[in-house]
Amino acid sequence: MIFKDAITSRVVARDLMSLIGLAIFAAVYYGSLYNYGYDWGDIGSYAQICYEVSLGSPPTNFFGYGAGWYLLGAGLFHMVGVNFTALMVMVYGLICFSGGSLGCRWMIRCGT
Repeated sequence: MIFKDAITSRVVARDLMSLIGLAIFAAVYYGSLYNYGYDWGDIGSYAQICYEVSLGSPPTNFFGYGAGWYLLGAGLFHMVGVNFTALMVMVYGLICFSGGSLGCRWMIRCGT
């Protein structure tokens, strides 16, 4: 019984340290994007293409992401107007939601 408690406490400590490490990485990563100071991707060209699609260009004219991804941005522009900040919030909100969903699913599947 003592060994089982020791193993359980080590697993909990390891999971807690993993979550703390992930939180620190996320804070540094998303903090570097504050006020658009640093961008790892091609969000500018994505915003331009979403703008052109919102004006009526077919999304199949553009290479890169799938047509649905461009239509998502164009739909956002139709709702709130052409707004780069809203686009950033949508993109990183989807990233956080999908990452959080996958992380929670992983933790449930692993039994932690």
